[in-house]
Amino acid sequence: MTKNRQTKKQATREKILASAFALFNEKGYENTSYADIAKHAGLGYGTIYSHFESKDNLLVALSIFNLDIRLESLHDLAKTVTNPLERVFTLVDYLWKYDAQIPRPVVEAFYAQRWHLREDTYDHLVHKMNEFVCLVSDSLREAQTLGFVPKQVDVPLVVHILGSCYYRALQDSRFNDKARKKAKALLDKQSHYLMQLDTDE
Repeated sequence: MTKNRQTKKQATREKILASAFALFNEKGYENTSYADIAKHAGLGYGTIYSHFESKDNLLVALSIFNLDIRLESLHDLAKTVTNPLERVFTLVDYLWKYDAQIPRPVVEAFYAQRWHLREDTYDHLVHKMNEFVCLVSDSLREAQTLGFVPKQVDVPLVVHILGSCYYRALQDSRFNDKARKKAKALLDKQSHYLMQLDTDE
């Protein structure tokens, strides 16, 4: 495939994803058909199907596409913060703000459908998500080496628990701004506790 054809194919793929994103938010995942997406994107039904064999696959591709955008920004951001402990909180704060921009219907659709993913597709998605985990883990280990975090802190365990806390906070924050602020404040408190920071308070 020539470079021009690859570029055109990628542009078409991104156009489909953008249309799906808009329609999943507007109409909901279940109420959006391939015909709706094709019409919105100004493409033929067959073109949609040639890029994504099912709506579930399209939803996963959309989630991975959003992850890729986030990860690129997070990698760039990580390079700008020299203090590794500050970097951890900066990365989490950035991800929190980004996730807030994703429309609730799109998030709901993804979590409702993730149980039906094929194993290879699910593994690919998890691999992408683990890139962020590695960014946080590496920064936290560096902070520990430099003495910003106590040596007795179990970094892999802390990162694992923080991941659970983060997704619980996202769930708790979905109702309104007040709930979101409360959830983020609790997440910050949990982070400090798990890293054994501010233990003198």
